[in-house]
Amino acid sequence: SDDPVACLRVARMALAYRNHFKRDFFIDLIGYRRYGHNEGDDPTFTQPLMYSEVQAKKTLPEIYAATLKEQALIDEGEFSAVRKDFGERFQAARKAKKPLAQGPACAVHGMLRPPPPSTAVAAERLERIARTFAEYPDDFKPHPKLAKILEKRLEAVRSGSGIDWGLAEALAFGSLVSEGVRVRLSGQDSGRGTFSQRHLLLRDYSTQKAYAPYSQLMAEGAAPFEVYNSVLSEAGVMGFEFGYSTIARQSLVLWEGQFGDFANGAQVIIDQFLASSEAKWGELSGLVLMLPHGFEGQGPEHSSARLERYLQLSAENNWMVAYPSYAAQQFHLLRQQALVEIKRPLVVMTPKSLLRLPQAACSLLELSSGRFEPVLANDFGKGAGSLVLCSGRVYYDVAGALEKSKKAARVLRVEQLYPFPAKELMAHMPKGVKECIWVQEEPRNMGAWNYIQPLLHSELGLNASFIGRSASASPATGSHKRSSVELSDFLAELVKAV
Repeated sequence: SDDPVACLRVARMALAYRNHFKRDFFIDLIGYRRYGHNEGDDPTFTQPLMYSEVQAKKTLPEIYAATLKEQALIDEGEFSAVRKDFGERFQAARKAKKPLAQGPACAVHGMLRPPPPSTAVAAERLERIARTFAEYPDDFKPHPKLAKILEKRLEAVRSGSGIDWGLAEALAFGSLVSEGVRVRLSGQDSGRGTFSQRHLLLRDYSTQKAYAPYSQLMAEGAAPFEVYNSVLSEAGVMGFEFGYSTIARQSLVLWEGQFGDFANGAQVIIDQFLASSEAKWGELSGLVLMLPHGFEGQGPEHSSARLERYLQLSAENNWMVAYPSYAAQQFHLLRQQALVEIKRPLVVMTPKSLLRLPQAACSLLELSSGRFEPVLANDFGKGAGSLVLCSGRVYYDVAGALEKSKKAARVLRVEQLYPFPAKELMAHMPKGVKECIWVQEEPRNMGAWNYIQPLLHSELGLNASFIGRSASASPATGSHKRSSVELSDFLAELVKAV
């Protein structure tokens, strides 16, 4: 690094090599820190011998000037004049203290989200997409059991009902690529889906040859659909997809955790880049994190996507955090993310049991019309009743308990947690109500409670009480029986409270 001309020559060589051969070029650059870790440091405390040599070395300007003098390109007077001029301009700039000019990306920092685009898709186009699930090349033999599952998908679309979560999501992807939007999804088992719900990357039953159903759409001129079963390196893969998403602004780029907890291994990417890159550097990203989440009696590492962490990092419209409870909501949410004018990250708590829950399925009409709704309202029993709020999977437990008890209540499903949907909540709230109950399946010190309770009070004037699991150091018990008892206990508390 003491030879700037050599450094420049090697950099140009690397660029020429990459442009010509389309391959990586490794530069081994050796340098040193003249002042240690920073200018306030004294590296001689720990490296006295090394830094006695460093302090004896001439500075880079002195070394380069000596080279130019040997070649008779400059004389001492010219060198002194250049150094003096640069020093004066540098000090003048420091004293001026002018703010750095904002680039195009910085100009949008803090802006409210633009209006959501239209996300409905014509039924005829959805049926064409669904046909790809049941049509195969002549030389491809699908798994017999899987072939029946995929045929049922086509039947569901043709009948117009019973479209489950995996199918709604697949139709969202297919509709986007058919509209010219590139879709890229990576994660462990993402082609099949961790819970065997996706099946957008198939294997021949006899040869294991890979086949992607959406290759039919691409042959008809659609944009590429890419799905990658990635290695167990969450930080590496998520970091790559983050970088890719900052460049591929017109694409839908998704990273999926095998379980939501797996994002723990990429927390540095989330904290340092995804949540704050726009605020720190004006860098926009549309990366989607799909994180399976739900307390269903599984172990601590297979239950929680740590919703509370994403909500704690939410500010300045830096991203959207959603916890949808219905297949049509996932369809419209993904399409909205792909088509919105200014893209910011999207964090989605995706389900496990809801993937096949009949009540979470939707109709074809709900995909060919409508949009993503930040809040969904449901009434139970007769009369005014209590106001109950919840988010995600626990709604179905709440609904079952209220139906069984015949108690009256209005339940608001908060499908979008951040940005906080105050206007939508207000539109669904009974007039004059001042009290509400927040229900969640996560422990009290986790989930959305600590985020949403002060907002309900400050934005809506609601005094909220909590019903859910007690505070815990571990996300879940790891005992299916104990988890079921906890669920029954707080549902009984709810019925008593409404």
